[in-house]
Amino acid sequence: MKTSKNLEDISKEQHPKRIEACEHFYYWLSDHIWSLFGKNERYIKDKPAALNFLSIVYDIMYRLNIPECLFHYNPYDSEDILREKKHLYYYFKYHDKIKSAITPNKVGRKNNLYCDYLNHIRKLYEKYVPRCCSCFSGPNKCSEYCKEYFTCDERYYPADLLTKLGCNGEKPIKSAGEIFKNVTVNRKDLIIRQSNLTGYSFGELYKDPFYRFAFSGFTLLGILSTFFVFYKFTPVGTWLNRGGSNRRDITQAMLEKHMQQELSDLREIPPKIKSQKKRLRIAYQNN
Repeated sequence: MKTSKNLEDISKEQHPKRIEACEHFYYWLSDHIWSLFGKNERYIKDKPAALNFLSIVYDIMYRLNIPECLFHYNPYDSEDILREKKHLYYYFKYHDKIKSAITPNKVGRKNNLYCDYLNHIRKLYEKYVPRCCSCFSGPNKCSEYCKEYFTCDERYYPADLLTKLGCNGEKPIKSAGEIFKNVTVNRKDLIIRQSNLTGYSFGELYKDPFYRFAFSGFTLLGILSTFFVFYKFTPVGTWLNRGGSNRRDITQAMLEKHMQQELSDLREIPPKIKSQKKRLRIAYQNN
């Protein structure tokens, strides 16, 4: 069957091509599962035949020794969610190629197709930023929770591309700053929030003679305790007892195949963008 053949081809690849091929395979298999087992149920967990099929696929991966392809399928992901993840994955992966291909001079009369595609991506981007990103101070310092298919970087937000093409969306296009504002914790706000929770800032407490004396006392006690532990339970004590004879010893111890497919399950995907690099071909025919 095509699934086994694709995995055998992947097993012959070397890093990093194998990792890229596994990523392609994951999204191909997602589509393949739904086409094989129908759409009567909303989630994979409700398809016993699909779960059995995945078990066989994993067995093949183990036999071929390709752990890079052992992706986790969330049993609560619907077909729509899997499709959205796939579209985001390929958008981020081929963003630079898309960007270079959609200048007005190159696109010409195909602008409408690109506008539809980028508006589709814009909606997904706005939907997934709150799910996938948590930023501190700004969008350039974010924790990413969906690294498999989403990158928390404002330069990927397609607003500029839509503007360049003169696209008119269903509603005004937000700026990248607006999109990331709701998932960004401002450093100053965080300090104020912590101050409100405690009631006093450290500076205010230290001005109080009682707290200053207590703080100094605990600091001195901590220093003395540290010296005692080092003296009693570490080689430092032995070093001191020996007059520093072993000082040197003590010192030394111290992260286009599917783009060619053009997300064909959507009518509004832009024309084929060819990659100049040779890549693994995933067989798409169903058996």
